[in-house]
Amino acid sequence: MFLLQKAESICEKKSEKEINSMINVKYVSILFQPQHTRDNFPDKDGSLLILCLSITSGVSRIVCGKLADLAWVSRLKMQQAAFLVLGVSTMCIPVATSFEALIAIALVMGVCDGVFVCLLGPIAFDIVGPGEASQAIGFLLGIFSIPFTVGPPLAGTLVIPHSYSPVEI
Repeated sequence: MFLLQKAESICEKKSEKEINSMINVKYVSILFQPQHTRDNFPDKDGSLLILCLSITSGVSRIVCGKLADLAWVSRLKMQQAAFLVLGVSTMCIPVATSFEALIAIALVMGVCDGVFVCLLGPIAFDIVGPGEASQAIGFLLGIFSIPFTVGPPLAGTLVIPHSYSPVEI
């Protein structure tokens, strides 16, 4: 009950649609990158974008973890900044005119993904305390599973052949 009250107080000003869209931005845009590359840059390998994103995500998790442990750093503000940059970089995908620009976007998205994943546990711990942290993380992952499951098929229905703009914007 305590956890639900905390979650309700945190999300009272956010609608379910806003929360799901924040979570879904991360996953759906990554999912369509290889096909977007095949359609717009046929001579390039779209899986390279996933590789770049994954490497920078792994490195940024390590760096972010060390940085978040510093006393003067606000974990919540770090995660909010990562969400903002992730959203802006996702909106830049349809207007990228070169494969190199897509690689740069994938690198930025990887850093944001690393920050997001790295700070889930510590922020839940900060909000609810040590006694309820495991339940809070389970609740977060349960909520995340909804847009991760529904998002890709829904985004697939929005795709106009050879244009992923509706999905990415």
